[in-house]
Amino acid sequence: QKVVCTLFVSSLNKPVPVWVSNPNRRRSRLIDVEGNEYSSFEVVQFGKAESELLFIDQTPIKLVLSFNQLPKSLPKIALLEIGLETYGHEVPVQFRKVNLLGR
Repeated sequence: QKVVCTLFVSSLNKPVPVWVSNPNRRRSRLIDVEGNEYSSFEVVQFGKAESELLFIDQTPIKLVLSFNQLPKSLPKIALLEIGLETYGHEVPVQFRKVNLLGR
């Protein structure tokens, strides 16, 4: 009943400090094709560990999020939005029409 999302995060310019928005602020979310929103997630890995802050540059850093308490019948994701923050500004990253593997 969970979906694990693996992304690679990098910067196009100079190194910048980046962290994943706190799950309690609900900045990261998943919306299914029926319009249901899910925002219960945990950061499984960011870089080498479960770090809250990383300086990223042009080398991609692995980010793994696990969205929990999802229905088993979830066929497709209409929107996957990951809330990243840098210098006090939120930088939402969006993916649309995401197919789920293994479902």
